[in-house]
This record gives sequence, structure tokens and C-alpha cells, in this order.
Amino acid sequence: MVWFYDLWLAVAPEVDVEPKFVIMLRHPAEVTSSRSEYYNLRQVPGVAGWINVALMSEKLTHGSPRVLVRYGDLTADWRPQAERVAALGVTLDPSPDTTPHPVDEFIDPGLTRMKPGWDQVEVPEFLQTLGDRAFVALGRIADHGESADVDEELDAIRSDYATLYGDSLALVEARVTRARNAAARKAARKATAELADQQPVPAPTRLQHLRSAVARRLGRG
Repeated sequence: MVWFYDLWLAVAPEVDVEPKFVIMLRHPAEVTSSRSEYYNLRQVPGVAGWINVALMSEKLTHGSPRVLVRYGDLTADWRPQAERVAALGVTLDPSPDTTPHPVDEFIDPGLTRMKPGWDQVEVPEFLQTLGDRAFVALGRIADHGESADVDEELDAIRSDYATLYGDSLALVEARVTRARNAAARKAARKATAELADQQPVPAPTRLQHLRSAVARRLGRG
């Protein structure tokens, strides 16, 4: 949703659709431990990426029809969450109050293999704190709706994340510059070698013949 947000908004009017948004809210430690276990994602960029995308999703959809759904609430009892989605004006077929419902066999609380704690996620404490702050603030929207206080807190978290991101780049800037320069030199050497291989070998000139002849005579002398 985040990366193609502009595309959705551009296409929606062409097909007479009003964009409405559903954002899943799952604890960053739970998401990161799952992605680390099953997709080999490194944990520090995993948590940082969760913070970045969560804050971006909230900002892009602010003021639009939306609902934030807690992952734990959805897996524990999906019907109330589906009704919240339907309240946006989204038609669900069959409706959530249908019994039995095909979703009953699809959503299984046992599928939640990771717990929302930092025990299995090895990231710096300041990143844990920032992730928890974002999760709590977004949770207030999920539980109680929009408020000016939450908006202010989210703006503060975005500012802190931007500072953290900038500081992180500054720490590795020299190393990145050296690596980039080394890669450029290696590419230049490779291009020069390939160009040299493609150049035809020039035929000996008259002067080169003369030099060779003099060298041979001097050698015999």
C-alpha cells in the first residue's frame, strides 16, 4: 500500500472506487522475529523498516477513511474486526454475521508462532524504545480513534526516527564513500581492460622495422 499509494489514488477515480484503508498493526518484535526466522531478514533493519513503514502508512492515510486492526484481535476473534472494516462502507460477502462462515476455518490463532516481545530480537535498546512508542501510539488509533494527542506523539516519533536515521548514515558515511570509490576504480579498470582487448594490434611501422634491424646488427657485432 505504501509504495504504490500514488498509483492507487490515481487509478481509483477511473474505476469509480473511493480509496479506503485497512492497516494491520502487529508488534515490531513479532514481525521481525517472524521475518528473521522464515526469510533470513537481519533484525536491526527489520525493526527500523517496521517503524519507517508504519509511520509512513499512518501519515499517507491520515484524514482518509481507514481502520487500524490489531493482529492479535483479528486472530482471536475476526468478526468484530471485520465489522469495523465493513463500517467503512466496504461490502463483505458473505457478511461477518454469517454462521458458519468460510473465514472461520481460515483464521487460526495457532498460526501465531511469534510473541510480541524483544526476547528473540537482538536490536539496540533505543530502537526497541522507538518501536514500542510507535506501536503504542498506533494502537491508540486502533482502540480509540483519531486524536490530536496521538498526532503530536507520532510527529515526535517521526522526528526521532529521522534523527536516528541521519546519525546512522553519518556513522557509516566514510566507509560507504571508500567502498563506492573502490567499486568505481574496479569498474574503470575492468572497462579499460575490456576496451584494450577489443582494440586491434597495430602492424609494425617502418621505424620499428629499422630499429629491429639495427638491434640485430648490433647484437651480432
